[in-house]
Amino acid sequence: MASIREIKHRIGSVTSTRKITNAMKMVAAAKLHKAQSQEMKLYPYAQKLAEMVENMLPTLDAGLLKTYAAKRQGGKLLLVVIAADRGLCGSFNANVFRKALACIPIPLSLDYIDVLPIGKKAHAYFQQQNFKTLTHYVNLWQGIDYEQVSQVATFIRQAFETGVYGKVQLIYNTFKNAATQITTVAPFLHMHLPEKKSDAENTDYIYEPSTKAIIQTLIPQAINMQLYKALLDSNAAEQGARMTAMSQSTDNADELLKTLCLTYNRTRQAAITREITEIVAGSA
Repeated sequence: MASIREIKHRIGSVTSTRKITNAMKMVAAAKLHKAQSQEMKLYPYAQKLAEMVENMLPTLDAGLLKTYAAKRQGGKLLLVVIAADRGLCGSFNANVFRKALACIPIPLSLDYIDVLPIGKKAHAYFQQQNFKTLTHYVNLWQGIDYEQVSQVATFIRQAFETGVYGKVQLIYNTFKNAATQITTVAPFLHMHLPEKKSDAENTDYIYEPSTKAIIQTLIPQAINMQLYKALLDSNAAEQGARMTAMSQSTDNADELLKTLCLTYNRTRQAAITREITEIVAGSA
């Protein structure tokens, strides 16, 4: 049995750990509230932009959309993997990595796959797995805003337009609630066109200044917005996962403290009883 001193030392260690996990839980809760607020502010604009693109695409000539919508036979596969900079968030990062590996066709060689990791954990993992990683935007979480995201999306879009990549996929966690995150694989490029509407449902649009100008402006903006929304969603999911993990750690620390205090009291009682017995035996 452990000595009273050892048990007191363990109680002190667990108490200190509990304070840290409880503080991290409260910080994650505050960050989650901020992340949800940012996402809710963006949602109406992103939804309306997606509706505009969806309504417009079926009416356009296929030649105008071949840059973004045509399937490519050649070119590499680019995986944009969005993870966290830090751990202590349960299986948040591991789920993304597992899903990314599952997206790779088995016959495809690693020479035809590039990974654009966003987050230090993603960068470290895929370098360890000997993937070719594009390290331009690993530290995007240090100050995420729309301008920075636009730079990432522009880099990807230009590489797709020039034929470097034939397919681009986003892998990230979406936020459902604080306890649940859903790992998502979203096609980024090429764009999946909605089905053409029937003549009865089809709307005749008048484009100003021209159809080509609308395509050159709206499509890149929709691509930027898709990536920005994915990053905000992943940020909210990360904070929810960390808050849940730290809450569970705090609860586990409470249970461990109860057990240690009970053990401490029993050990102390046994020591006192032993001392009394020795005194009585000595006086007898």
